[in-house]
Amino acid sequence: LRARRRNQKLEFHSDRLLEPPKSTDLLSLVGLCFVAGYIGHRILPAVAARLERDLAETKNEVAETKKEVAETKKDVAEAEQATIQLKNQINMGLEVSRAQQILAERQNATTNEVERIRGTLEGYRNDYPLDRSLAIVLGRLYMWILHDRDSAIRVLREFIDHKKRANLLDRDVSDAWFNIGCYTCTEVEGKRDAGWEDDALAALKVSIAINPSNAADAVTDKDFEPLRASKAKSAFEALTAVK
Repeated sequence: LRARRRNQKLEFHSDRLLEPPKSTDLLSLVGLCFVAGYIGHRILPAVAARLERDLAETKNEVAETKKEVAETKKDVAEAEQATIQLKNQINMGLEVSRAQQILAERQNATTNEVERIRGTLEGYRNDYPLDRSLAIVLGRLYMWILHDRDSAIRVLREFIDHKKRANLLDRDVSDAWFNIGCYTCTEVEGKRDAGWEDDALAALKVSIAINPSNAADAVTDKDFEPLRASKAKSAFEALTAVK
């Protein structure tokens, strides 16, 4: 009896599985596929277009973000560079001030300190070739503390060359030529260079041409006393005469 019921149950389920679909089910399935295809044909392109727009916007946002990051990095680099330059300018100013103090006192400075300041100021000339204080003070340090006339004049001439290349024919250039004239007139270890009178007059002439008020300064500057007492006295007086 149990075996018979089990066989009947298996046959029942087997019949259900093999039962062919109804025509109404097939029609429903076909209709559903048609509707799905129609909806897909109308909707999927719009979805694809929207996805394409979203992707393009995302790419633009990524590009803008990268651009902003690059600009930020550039700004940071420029700020760091400006900070370094400012620090260098402050340090240079301190060294120039110390050199001026040494020049004013003409003492109270060891040879090591003077040499350190000289080397430091020379190093700054590459970064600040147009700085008046740096060139003038370094030239004076060479001349009056180290008694190195050649180096003093070299520093001033290089400063003048840099100013000319920058089209800056100004009072700074005039004063540099004035100092060259002074140094040329001054004895170093009891000597002056051959032809010093002509060289001094030539430097002073350029200085006065740029800044005429330097003529009056030359008359009263004691560094030009050797020139006033030399064979070039008449030329000096004619050059510095008030017109």
